[in-house]
Amino acid sequence: MSSILPKGFSHLPISSAITTLLIVVPLVISVLDLKHLFILSYDPFIYTWRQYWRIFIFQLQFQNESQVIVSVMLLVMTLKNLERVFGSLKFLKIVTVLFFYNMIATFSLMWFSYNILSINLFMPAGPLGVLFGLIYASTKYTPILYKFELNFGGLIKLKQGSEDFKIILTNEFITILLALQLFLSEGLINSTIPSMMGYFIGCLVFNDLLPCLGLKLSLIECLYNQLTKRKRQRDLDSDIQNMVNNDSLVQEDNQQSEGAQLADDDDPDDNLEQDAVDDTPVRPLTTQFLDTFRR
Repeated sequence: MSSILPKGFSHLPISSAITTLLIVVPLVISVLDLKHLFILSYDPFIYTWRQYWRIFIFQLQFQNESQVIVSVMLLVMTLKNLERVFGSLKFLKIVTVLFFYNMIATFSLMWFSYNILSINLFMPAGPLGVLFGLIYASTKYTPILYKFELNFGGLIKLKQGSEDFKIILTNEFITILLALQLFLSEGLINSTIPSMMGYFIGCLVFNDLLPCLGLKLSLIECLYNQLTKRKRQRDLDSDIQNMVNNDSLVQEDNQQSEGAQLADDDDPDDNLEQDAVDDTPVRPLTTQFLDTFRR
């Protein structure tokens, strides 16, 4: 039985573009040997060297391959469904707003830690905050499809005479496992801070405590319309061509059926047989009844 939803990234241009960027950008940066530009810590990059541009770019790419693979798996398996829930334009707005909220929160936290607590925080490169904000939205808006139970059959006993130890899991188990791996990808401190901060920002955004879902971003809307204009025109041309082809096939079928009907009408043998049947006199009902006993 086939699924109602389209497979892959059909009708999901934003998720497809984000997945492509997660793969292509780290590859290009690695080939060009520019990974050092995405390292972010308050001192010396911000406090001493005034390189504020690092705050804008540190979320654009991951530094290692494992983070790229895990993030792509999260998008493909779970997070792309949010685009079906919100629509492509609104999903693009959500990703954009999460990006800037995490950028502002990261700078504020680094400034507070360095100037108030005298702690120089290091922030790993990559959109950890954006992904964990989307993970919160996924848990909030995606329903649980199924549950399964792990029964250890008495191997583990909570206490003497108790029941078998069981664990009940849902279809979100794989998502949680991948998120945990991404959560600890840079150690117990470096990656956990932006991940928790992104999850908290997602909680604020999707509970209407920060403006996002009803926000009107004209620049994003114009950019989205320009990016999808060519695709819409191509889809329209394809639909028109399909309609023309279908009309041509219908006309050919009609012509073939009319030709076959004319050929049947012009067949002399069939006409003679039909005339012979028509010329046969109809016998009365009494004659047919008597013929039955004569036989």
